Amino acid sequence: MKLLHLDLSTGASGDKLVGALLDLCLQRGLLDAEAFTERFRAALPTARIKIEGRKQGSLKAWHIDVAEDDPPHRRLADLKTLFEQVPGVSTPALEAALASLKLIAQAESEVHELPLEEVHFHEVGAADSVVDMLGFWLLWDELGKPRISFTPLACGHGTISCAHGVLPVPAPATAKLLCGLPTTPGAFACELTTPTGAALIRQAGQMFGAGTSGSAQTSTIAPTIRLEAIGYGVGSRDLGETPNIVQAMYGEALSDQTVLLECNLDHISPEQIGNAVSQLSADRRSFDVWQEVVFMKKQRLAIKLCLLCDKMDATALSAAIMRLTTSLGVRACPVKRTVAAREGTEEVTALGTVRFKRSALGPEFRRPEADDVARVMKEKNLSWEEAVARLLADA
Repeated sequence: MKLLHLDLSTGASGDKLVGALLDLCLQRGLLDAEAFTERFRAALPTARIKIEGRKQGSLKAWHIDVAEDDPPHRRLADLKTLFEQVPGVSTPALEAALASLKLIAQAESEVHELPLEEVHFHEVGAADSVVDMLGFWLLWDELGKPRISFTPLACGHGTISCAHGVLPVPAPATAKLLCGLPTTPGAFACELTTPTGAALIRQAGQMFGAGTSGSAQTSTIAPTIRLEAIGYGVGSRDLGETPNIVQAMYGEALSDQTVLLECNLDHISPEQIGNAVSQLSADRRSFDVWQEVVFMKKQRLAIKLCLLCDKMDATALSAAIMRLTTSLGVRACPVKRTVAAREGTEEVTALGTVRFKRSALGPEFRRPEADDVARVMKEKNLSWEEAVARLLADA
């Protein structure tokens, strides 16, 4: 499992987060700076996007500067349209970006007591925030959609001047976004975490259970990782001798702390259990989800719901199981598992483009994805065995 761990000891802002992920993508040859900026030309034809490397002490970090003359006060629907105009953005990246955007809108709506659709984004509606919010998830997608973890966010302290006047740090909307996340004031009397940065990190926390109130312990200690690259993004504010950077550590997550979560269900319908299994299976943190038939006390036939996950996600996923099933408890058992190295490929065959799983254990462990086999069966009127055999022979 690929992991992206973010050091937010000098706060989180859109330019720093995007710069750090861009650095990782540049190092790995996934795209270049020009290819990144070109993605936004259609949606922001008048914006000027400048990417440059800046020295921060002995480090080189990347900075994203976006300028737009007389930016309009855009609403949520306006920004959503701009996001959708950027070409080549995957569905997961676009959904995460729109969710990050909606988090800001909801925070502004609550702070200013306005309907969601009437919220004006002011500074957050400028082109730089469009590039920051969509750019972060676009680069995350380029890196292979890694799991995200992070340290507590440094917020800063003091006051800040903005479109709403002089406000305390963190500003009210930022403070709303930070609720449930581990934070620290930090050492500087200025705004270290912006609304855009807070929304991106909150969305990451909701997607991966990193640093949320349900599993805050996962963000205070860097997870075990086999490092492949370290990226640095720098912000605009000068913090003197302290580098104003986000450090992004990228690599393979190493953990033998697998947990098996279980609960026995004899009080809800098969339909509700099926819905719970579907939702838990779709959760990125679940390794596997299954059901077993068991006999409980008084010889009641029941279903044992089982979920395999990393130890750091056990608390959040236990809460999800109880919410979806109304179970009053979940058992957590540490287990050992051996995982063979594998990769996913997408290959063109005579029966269409099909995804395959390949294992380092040998050719007999190579097989097409079940969903693609089912599609080929339906399209070509084949049995399961015939579809698999032809796909293996042709790939």
